[in-house]
Amino acid sequence: MTTNTEKPVGPGTFSRNPYSVTIAEDGKIFVKKDDWLSKYSWALYGDYDTLDVFVRGNPDLVSATEEIKGIKEIDDVDQIKTGEYLIHEPTYFHWMEKRGTPIPKKPNKPVKPEHVRTTNWMAANLGGLDGVIFPGSAGAILLIFRNLDTGTNYYYVVLRLGFGAGINFANIVKAAKNAIRALGAAFLIKKAATAKFEPVFTRIPLSARDFEQLDITCQTWKAGTGGYKQNYSYEKITGHRRHFIDFHVTFVEKAWLDMPAFGGSFTGGAMIWVW
Repeated sequence: MTTNTEKPVGPGTFSRNPYSVTIAEDGKIFVKKDDWLSKYSWALYGDYDTLDVFVRGNPDLVSATEEIKGIKEIDDVDQIKTGEYLIHEPTYFHWMEKRGTPIPKKPNKPVKPEHVRTTNWMAANLGGLDGVIFPGSAGAILLIFRNLDTGTNYYYVVLRLGFGAGINFANIVKAAKNAIRALGAAFLIKKAATAKFEPVFTRIPLSARDFEQLDITCQTWKAGTGGYKQNYSYEKITGHRRHFIDFHVTFVEKAWLDMPAFGGSFTGGAMIWVW
């Protein structure tokens, strides 16, 4: 959807099911409990991604009657505080023009690599510890996401819990091996250097920080007889929020240890950015 972010919309309350936002004549927005910029974006523009039209006062505003002396970008669009005042920039600019007042410029600041949004991502699965005891499944795996625009790697731990069934005679050996090797940084560096990267499919541009804000679901299937090149694992990791899938990546690999294995699991959890 193409939105006209230059158009002033205030003053008034603007609603699009199920969210609404109230904007004062000068563009101020009072942040209520459970408010998010994405909710404001939906109420005004019909999408969840038009977030750069919202700014903070410079200095920060503490009351509805306080004069806006300047504006500044919101450092983290996922972190706004109940009780603070934000500003809808187009409405504020329109209000300033009507008063014949010079419009203050929003200071530009360098974007940190972890906040660079792009659709050009690849990912590698370094493995981890997983357990399946019917009907439960739990585990933790280490992923690398690579921003191809900046050439930067980011490491995440995915913690997950859900349902599963199956048997894998290699699990105990594999868990012990991974636990021992994970203690050494040298192993991690070597593992990352030889990791097999897969393309990440994204619905919208995402930053490294955005990934850990998503709900994660994992579908894992293993099948093999223990024969040569006959053990395979399939793992699809999906990140989503609300009703939208924001990314998914699939890893298909041959098991490192040739021992009989079969089963599957469906888990959900959180992805935590480590470094």
